[in-house]
Order: sequence, then C-alpha cells, then structure tokens
Amino acid sequence: MAGEVEAPRKTYVRAYALAVPLILLTYLIPILIGVSVDPNTAGWSDFHFTALGFQLGGVWLGSWLAVAALASNVAIFHGALMVNTRVPMVLADRKQFFTVFSKLSARSGVPWVALLFDGVVYTIVALAVDKFSDIVRGIQWFNMGIYTLLYLSFLKLRWQRPDLPRPFRIPGGWPGALAVCTGPFIICWVGIPYSAREFVVFGALALASGPLAWWFLKRVLRHDPKSNPPSSGAAAAAL
Repeated sequence: MAGEVEAPRKTYVRAYALAVPLILLTYLIPILIGVSVDPNTAGWSDFHFTALGFQLGGVWLGSWLAVAALASNVAIFHGALMVNTRVPMVLADRKQFFTVFSKLSARSGVPWVALLFDGVVYTIVALAVDKFSDIVRGIQWFNMGIYTLLYLSFLKLRWQRPDLPRPFRIPGGWPGALAVCTGPFIICWVGIPYSAREFVVFGALALASGPLAWWFLKRVLRHDPKSNPPSSGAAAAAL
C-alpha cells in the first residue's frame, strides 16, 4: 500500500505513532472496566461490551457502544479489504495468478475484480459461520502463514537487496528490522496456536492450503505465454 500513500516515509511513521497508542487504549480501557464490572471473562459473548454499556449507563451508553462497535468493525473491514484486494492484483501483475484480477477501475484505480471476489467470499463466510469469534480464530491460522511469509520476505529482501529502492524503509538497520519482526513472529507461533487451539485441525488445513494453491496455480499458469518470472522490484512494491 505504500505506493498509494503520499510521502510514505513520513506518513507511516506518523500514522503508527498515533494509531498504536490509540489502539492500545481503546482495547485496554474497556477491558479493565469490563473486568471490574464482570470478572467472569469466560462468559463474555461477542456483544458483551454493549451489554456492559446498558448495565452501566442505561440505554444511551449501550446504544452508543453498539453504534461505535458497528462503525469500528466497518472501518476495520474496509481497511482489511483494501489491503487484501491488492494481493491478488500484485500476483496477477506478476503472472502468478489469474490475470483478470489485475483489472483496475478506470475512475478510481481500485482492483474491482479482486474487490468483488473478496466481498463474495467474506459474505459467504459471514453467512455460513454463526459466531463472529469463530471467524476471527479461524482467520488467525491463515494470518499465521501470511504474516510469517510476509516478514520472512522482508528479511530476505533486506539481506539480498539492501540497495533496492523502496517507498518506505524501516530505519535502524538490522536491529530495527529484527525488532519489527520479533513481535509478529511471537504472535504467530505462540499466541495464535494458544488462543485458537480449538481450531488446530482447521489451522493445519489452512496452512497446507497455501503450498497446495501455489502448486495448482503453477501448473495451471505454466503454459501461459505471458508468464514471466517475478522481478525483485515487483516484490519490493508488494511488500
């Protein structure tokens, strides 16, 4: 996404400086209040903060929390959708996915085919799964593989192509690069297996789906005359 951000070197730093403390506080403060009111966290449901709002402040607070939760989830979904639609677009540009996914809107530049495809998949998942928490825990296993490969790719490019032009470069040299990767690796390989352990079978299948999809697409697309090996520049743009 850095290629679509104005002055990404400054914008990303400012965005993280604002977003990380705000995210921490908006999660931590409601949890502390919720625990003080109802310590039985094992019995909390998907809408428990709204229920606590009704319990603490009546209709006005409960209603505001419900509206805020709705707006927050819509924003998170739109942000995730914006990022996820670029993945098939970049793969299609690199001839590693079906080329139809590289189509862009003439007016806005949005990868509309990938956007439509992702929207359909998300809708099917939302209709098929009863509990939102199950969707979150299931997606965590996909994210384990995605973010592991993402950060390993970053480290590989930092090692093999340190001089490659990038829209945004993480400062601090190798200590900075390793510091950025340490937290996500701990979350991926310690936090997710523990917090989503009920979905370990699904998680194993989810992780196996990546290599299987790669093998399938490689066989399907290998006869495409337009298929070319990906360049390091395209990889850097994707990261």
